[in-house]
Amino acid sequence: MAGLLGVFLIPLVHSATGRTHALTCRRDLAAATLKVGPDGTVAVGSAKGVRRNDGPKPRATVFASPAVCGGLLPSVAVHTDTARAIRLEMGISNRSVHRWHVTMRVRVGDSQVPIDLGAVKAGESRSPSLRIDLEPGTTELRVVFFAGP
Repeated sequence: MAGLLGVFLIPLVHSATGRTHALTCRRDLAAATLKVGPDGTVAVGSAKGVRRNDGPKPRATVFASPAVCGGLLPSVAVHTDTARAIRLEMGISNRSVHRWHVTMRVRVGDSQVPIDLGAVKAGESRSPSLRIDLEPGTTELRVVFFAGP
């Protein structure tokens, strides 16, 4: 009976937030302020400092998490190598012995996009990227990591 009750206590996620699997782990992965100047220069402000795309080889702002779910290592790199846009590189490395279903929710301002990384087998790594065009001004970026069996 206790096992059956445990099944109902696992938070099930719904498609309104982009996840359709049982949720075991959740981590707020990245939080930053994006500022696009009139010339298209993008600055990323976070607790890590401020980075701009005004150099010959702009660097990325990287957000990484300690291991979650017993061996998943999620990360997000925010690249500002294009005017009026950012490129998010979302990394996941599975160092556990289990297969996990992974989703990242990317929110820029009032818009959110779920990125389904699918089933990540033990020992596997992935790093898909996503380009996001930005309007001039300031907006907030949030990335949340979700995993489940």
